[in-house]
Amino acid sequence: MQRQAQPERVHRTLQPQLSLGSAQHRLFSAVSEIQTAADDWLIDYDEYRPHDSLGSAPAVVFKPRVFN
Repeated sequence: MQRQAQPERVHRTLQPQLSLGSAQHRLFSAVSEIQTAADDWLIDYDEYRPHDSLGSAPAVVFKPRVFN
């Protein structure tokens, strides 16, 4: 059960951002287009989006503490 929860959470978070499975389907003509869209989403999610669990700060604020 635990193994399935994480991929489902990622899918539930990513799906609306890439318009997958919504009324306005976004069609990609190449895997590289999907990769670019996912990369752009990840940058926005990590560097700009406020996270409630981090006191409304973006995750990038805490990155130097973890990886240095």
